[in-house]
Amino acid sequence: MQIQHTSLLKKTGIIALLPLFLFLSGCTTIYDTAGLGMVVYGKDRMLPYFLSTDDPEVACTMGEAMSPVIGSFGSVTDEFGSLLGLASGMCADMKAKEAELRNLRAMRLNLPSEARDARTQQKRYLALAAKRLHAGYLATVRVHGEPGESCPVFSSEASELFWIMGLIDGMQALVADIASGTSIGVPLSIVPKIQRSMNCLDNEKWWGLPEGIEALTMILLPGDPPAGVDPEKNLQHAVDIGNQQGVRMVQMLQATLYAGNGDYERVKRIIKDHVKSKSEVAPIRSLRFLDEVATLQIRLISDIMWTKATGERTPYGKLGVFWDDKPSMDSSALDIDDLL
Repeated sequence: MQIQHTSLLKKTGIIALLPLFLFLSGCTTIYDTAGLGMVVYGKDRMLPYFLSTDDPEVACTMGEAMSPVIGSFGSVTDEFGSLLGLASGMCADMKAKEAELRNLRAMRLNLPSEARDARTQQKRYLALAAKRLHAGYLATVRVHGEPGESCPVFSSEASELFWIMGLIDGMQALVADIASGTSIGVPLSIVPKIQRSMNCLDNEKWWGLPEGIEALTMILLPGDPPAGVDPEKNLQHAVDIGNQQGVRMVQMLQATLYAGNGDYERVKRIIKDHVKSKSEVAPIRSLRFLDEVATLQIRLISDIMWTKATGERTPYGKLGVFWDDKPSMDSSALDIDDLL
């Protein structure tokens, strides 16, 4: 009798829990559906808005704010990972650059404790940038597989753009990780994978970026380039394509490369060319964010150069002007606004 009573209790318990199981499985279905709806909304609304903004700092804040919301839907929203990684990683990188400027000023003033503290803060933000960017790259890998093995089949141009952003995430993650002292451990194997994947993209359609990244990897990786190939010439050709289209991402990568090598005279010329190009070719309205990110990063490089030389960042409205430029005949006297 006791056995029958226990069996009855078990059956009753299972029956009682059944609605809960059904409810939870229903919730999972609802969340998956909501996640798919988020993907559709993102491609149709959020991505176009994001790419058309001319305020990278707003986009950066949006990336930080939206990452946990979109990420909470799980793998169904992985395609957005590259965009969110790029935006939120940019936030951390900007803070790292500000810490670097503080470090440079402290060293000029012979303040060792302040300099060390700023350097520590810089490394922390670089590590955070590497972590976020690498997460964006890994999300892209989950959606499309390892880059370089085969060319993905894209369902839309938006999907192709997400993939490109994921590759940029990977390159930027490695750079940030190395600068932070390899605290995240982004593998060097990312570079040749991304280099091979560039063959999947139309160079003219994507602003010279495939040719530019391929040239950069040839310059950065040990060993000689293939016979008859001049990576620096190819890089400049890619810069010209992007500048003519009004998406100057490759020029940003070019400036970053030579700044990292300490070739500041060449960087000065690149920055002057960037300012000239901006005055002659307007950015594509639907891609203003990418062009403004390029300008923002180039200005940060200029700020570092200015701070090393003078203790101050690039004067307001003077990007492309340098402390050691010879004064032109039509140069005006110092404007009081420059001191405010």
